[in-house]
Amino acid sequence: MQSQRIESRSHRKHQGKSDGHSTFFADISGVRWRARTQLRERCSHHHTAMAAMTADSVIAGHPGDAQLVALASQYFRKFDTMAADLSLT
Repeated sequence: MQSQRIESRSHRKHQGKSDGHSTFFADISGVRWRARTQLRERCSHHHTAMAAMTADSVIAGHPGDAQLVALASQYFRKFDTMAADLSLT
């Protein structure tokens, strides 16, 4: 995967015009989504054992230990609720 630099388009203040932030953040969101998708595809083609063990992936910055535990708890609580819902099967 190649790195990609995203430049802010709001170098100066514009009176009454869009500041470019919406486009900037949309670019960031798109890059993160593509990276997530590419990782899934690479694992499914080249690391099948890891792909078989992966239930899901989420986008998170650099969480600390407590934040990582909270993310895992939140995910598994949602997964357990879905598994208990017989209408989903």
